[in-house]
Amino acid sequence: MIQRNRMKGFSLTELVTVMAIVAIITAFAYPSYQDYMLRSRRSDAYASLYDLAQRFERCMTEFNAYDDAGCTADDNLPVVSQNGYYQIDTAAIDASSFTLTATPQGVQAKDTDCGALSLTNTGEKTAVGSGTKCW
Repeated sequence: MIQRNRMKGFSLTELVTVMAIVAIITAFAYPSYQDYMLRSRRSDAYASLYDLAQRFERCMTEFNAYDDAGCTADDNLPVVSQNGYYQIDTAAIDASSFTLTATPQGVQAKDTDCGALSLTNTGEKTAVGSGTKCW
C-alpha cells in the first residue's frame, strides 16, 4: 500500500474568500453597532434626569419650592451624569418650576438624532435633535 503525502490546511483562495466575507459583514454590522451604542447610552441621561427630578419634587414637598437653599446645598446636585456621557444643566430652576437638560458629551456627542434631552416639572420630555424615538 502506497501512502500519499497530503498537505493539510487552507489554500490562499479559501483564505481570501473568508476574509472578503468577514469584511462585508463588518462593513454592515459596525455602523449598526455604533448606532446601538449611542441609543443605549441615552439611559445614562434618563437615569440622571429622573433622579434629579425626584430630588426637586422632594424639595417641593418639604420646602414648597423647587429652588429652596436647603435643597440644592444638601443634595449636592451632579453636573455630570453617572457614567459621564451627559452634562446636566440645572440652571432653569425657580420656585414653581424646573427644566433639566442633559447635553451629550464625549463619545455621546455624536448622537445627533436626539442631541440634548430635557425634562420639566410637569413631566414634559423633549429632545433637540430630529429623532422621533428619543424618549
